[in-house]
Amino acid sequence: MRVLFLFVTVFFTIMVTQIYSQTSLPAFFSDSMVLQQKAEASIWGTDKPKTKIIVSGTWGNSNKVISDENGNWRLKLTTPSAGGP
Repeated sequence: MRVLFLFVTVFFTIMVTQIYSQTSLPAFFSDSMVLQQKAEASIWGTDKPKTKIIVSGTWGNSNKVISDENGNWRLKLTTPSAGGP
């Protein structure tokens, strides 16, 4: 009985995650990636049609866009100058 409960719980967790996580990016966009400093970095992906997308950089800059009728979106994110000691 516990195995069945665990299976059902895991199954529904995976299903809910798949339903609500619609935004997708190309595989080369990842956490901690490095972008060119003082530039307009193009970022794109797909989502449901007419969905509001917000992309935020760790430096505090963000931009938003609404996906088109096919679910495609593209925006530019301004990057700061290099920091450091």
